[in-house]
Amino acid sequence: MSPPMAPQYQPTCENCHRGVLAPKKIYRMSSGVVTVGRFFLIGSIVGAIASALLFFGIFAYNGGKWSSVAGSPSQEDSDNKLRRICVDRAVQTFQQAGGTSAPLPAIEQLCECSLAGVRGTDYSDTAAMAAIQACLQQKRDGTLAPLTQDQQDLYDNIMGQSGPPSDAAEQAALEKLAGILGAFFGAGLMGWLLILKKRVLQCTVCGATVSAS
Repeated sequence: MSPPMAPQYQPTCENCHRGVLAPKKIYRMSSGVVTVGRFFLIGSIVGAIASALLFFGIFAYNGGKWSSVAGSPSQEDSDNKLRRICVDRAVQTFQQAGGTSAPLPAIEQLCECSLAGVRGTDYSDTAAMAAIQACLQQKRDGTLAPLTQDQQDLYDNIMGQSGPPSDAAEQAALEKLAGILGAFFGAGLMGWLLILKKRVLQCTVCGATVSAS
């Protein structure tokens, strides 16, 4: 049979000489500072959650519609993005080569033909070049199909959009949200530091405290 454990020694309070000093945890700061710290901590948690939802929501957002859970853009969104890239690059190439205004209707016609040639493939550079060459041959032969009215309206809408490309806008939004998340993290860390507790010895009678170290 093991011997009974000796009772834990508790020093007598030197302030009142009646009570004993028992271990206890108390806040390091005053009650007002602790209240501010709690607001900081709770606010940072709520803000961080909201910012994180927006952060991941931008990844899932494509072309003005919320995409599926997988976050993959729709076929229409991919086609419109390729149309814009095709026309922009063709205009730049034509201007660098000739130094004059590009024949936009002819470029849009070639881009639509090229898009039809690569649709359903892996959109590789090889497939794109093959489609462009085939469309150029059709243009020389006079067999290139003209744009329908719906296709022309689509190009007018795409080329009439102003402002930075959607990828750049999304990148800027992500950078801002990352900065906001960092600010919330800093506020949460400050709030956590303000509500930290420390171990002390407190008198059971008069409430006087001394450091436990």
